[in-house]
Amino acid sequence: MTFLDPCNDWAFKRIFGSRESAPVLIGFLNDLLHHGRPVIEKVHILDPYLPSQIKNLKDSAVDVRATLQDGSEVLIEMQMLPVAGFCERVLYNGAKCISSQLGRGMNYTRIRPVTVITVADCVLLPETDAWLNHYTMREKRRNTAWPVSGIEIVFIELPKIKLDEMPASEPLHDWLEFLKNATQWHTMPRKVTNTAVREALRLARQDNLSTSEAHIMTRRQLYRHDQKNMILYALNQGFDQGRNEGRMEGRMDIARALLARGMSEAEVLELTGLPKLELNKVAKPKAAPRVARKRSAKA
Repeated sequence: MTFLDPCNDWAFKRIFGSRESAPVLIGFLNDLLHHGRPVIEKVHILDPYLPSQIKNLKDSAVDVRATLQDGSEVLIEMQMLPVAGFCERVLYNGAKCISSQLGRGMNYTRIRPVTVITVADCVLLPETDAWLNHYTMREKRRNTAWPVSGIEIVFIELPKIKLDEMPASEPLHDWLEFLKNATQWHTMPRKVTNTAVREALRLARQDNLSTSEAHIMTRRQLYRHDQKNMILYALNQGFDQGRNEGRMEGRMDIARALLARGMSEAEVLELTGLPKLELNKVAKPKAAPRVARKRSAKA
């Protein structure tokens, strides 16, 4: 048995946004937003995944959008690589989701809150070590909430997660293990007890794919490889221009930036062509020498 990579954007939509995905999505949202409490009981998935609708993969929207029983909306996106302007795009998508709720002449009181969730297989917020960041609208000085619910933004950054340091009782534990390790599993692990995660694993089984779905998955994987190869081509062009001066230092600067954005060492080695020894210098910089403090004289 082989499982899809849930961090593949297309597979993510199939698992969380297909017609069969309601129990999976409900379980994920309750575990993420309500610490496992069954607050959300019903979802309506908008624009559910259909293979026949995905014709031009470059322009396809592979996010998941759903309406909850209280009328609020949730927008979930899988992000594979760090890109410039992504945080601005998240904010734009949330605002666009709110504005699309009202037709001409409709009252503003009909606006319902929107939660934008990004599951990232890369580092998008390098300024914090936290793997989960939840942003809301708060008053700056008194830290009080805005009078009505608006846009909430949630980031999950998978490269920052250390599962061995997380208790198994954490509601998100099984979800995170699924997102990080599903492709390494050959059978459904007994240790995964969360029923919604087990249903997600069922949807992620490659032997459940139709012929058209398998074809789309292959094309999507090729598209992702093309994106990485575009980065590689751009890097090589830059290396050729700086061949005669400072080439190694430039490659190390690029490697440092890619590592800071959550790219694995294997991917950085492939993209930059750095020797492993040089990459180690970038990945594990030497600690700054300690300066001995002078003891204050006793009075």
